[in-house]
Amino acid sequence: MLLVWDCGAASGIMDNIPYTAAMAEVVKQIPSAAEGVINPLWWALILGADLGGNATMIGASANVVVNAARSKGYHISFWHFFEYSLFCVIGTLAVSAVWVWLHYYLRRSGTAAARSRKVLYYRHRRPPLMSPETALRPEEKTA
Repeated sequence: MLLVWDCGAASGIMDNIPYTAAMAEVVKQIPSAAEGVINPLWWALILGADLGGNATMIGASANVVVNAARSKGYHISFWHFFEYSLFCVIGTLAVSAVWVWLHYYLRRSGTAAARSRKVLYYRHRRPPLMSPETALRPEEKTA
């Protein structure tokens, strides 16, 4: 949950695309310490960086619309934009943090055996293998 808030705050200060690209390398290095369960970290990074970028005009590329409004004669200052967007960002980051916590950490609670099975499931998830018979199309099957 801390990663959601940290990414949201940093993404509001700087553009969220380079920040996400830099933090992706950091998140890649974490699984060795977290027993291979990395999926919640990716969700925390994505949600925090994407939604936190809406706090300021420079945080997200979509906020360029404000500059387009300026060219049409509407004046929207940095602080005016920030005072409205801050409450929206706090709300969306709170919902995101609760979702990550409920979806990944509350689901993983239980016995140690259940936790280890889930860790193995996340670490070794592969598509099922197909036999040569099922790989052929019906018209290609031999009698």
